[in-house]
Amino acid sequence: MLLPLPGGPESLLILLLALLIDAAVGDSRPLDRLLPTPSALATDATRWADKRLNRIDRSDGARRLRGTLLALALMLAALGAGVAITILARFAPWGWAVEL
Repeated sequence: MLLPLPGGPESLLILLLALLIDAAVGDSRPLDRLLPTPSALATDATRWADKRLNRIDRSDGARRLRGTLLALALMLAALGAGVAITILARFAPWGWAVEL
């Protein structure tokens, strides 16, 4: 086994709890200001990078390359964060709560 991934009925219970919490608290503006969602963080990073990397004086090829590299960097960052949270939560006593 490469990663200590959880499985079984407890994973289904965590998923159901997460869905219930999201239904109760989801799209809360004050909560979003305090703790932004991953999609909001990715949107902010994309906007920042668009202003910085997508300048009109650059060639189409350079802008395409920079956009591709940014997309790969965002995907690798998301993968790294997910793997790190999974591994750390696996060994913590209340790690299942972190995965919520």
